[in-house]
Amino acid sequence: MKERRVLLDASFLRALAEPDDPVRVESRAAFDTLLDEVLCGSTSLYTHSDAIAAAGGEHVAELTRVCEVVQVRRWVHRAAARVVAANPDPALRWDHAVTLAVADHFGVGEVIAVDPFFAERGVATTSGEARPPGARGGTATL
Repeated sequence: MKERRVLLDASFLRALAEPDDPVRVESRAAFDTLLDEVLCGSTSLYTHSDAIAAAGGEHVAELTRVCEVVQVRRWVHRAAARVVAANPDPALRWDHAVTLAVADHFGVGEVIAVDPFFAERGVATTSGEARPPGARGGTATL
């Protein structure tokens, strides 16, 4: 069975870190499900240093233990610039482009996000347990 690869977007990490976030409980449940999958060896988690910096909070240490944390360096910036150049969508923000560039480089098939950007751009949304219930966005297959 092929290993599932999931990238944790900054919006999802912020939901985990902010005590008052309206989808924090659901995001934590989704994260716990992903952790179970990591422990079973069926899933690998990825994120990038910009996403962790944006989230801050108590989960940074936990994330660095269970996620492959990609340092955003010059190659990521160049790849993100190519994503922006290829996609004239005015809603595409730099952090979206960085997430997409990292996911593409590492062959990540899913992005879990509270930000609806990925799902709203025609990216197929999975209905798996990793999607925070009631959250806009969700786990999107790239």
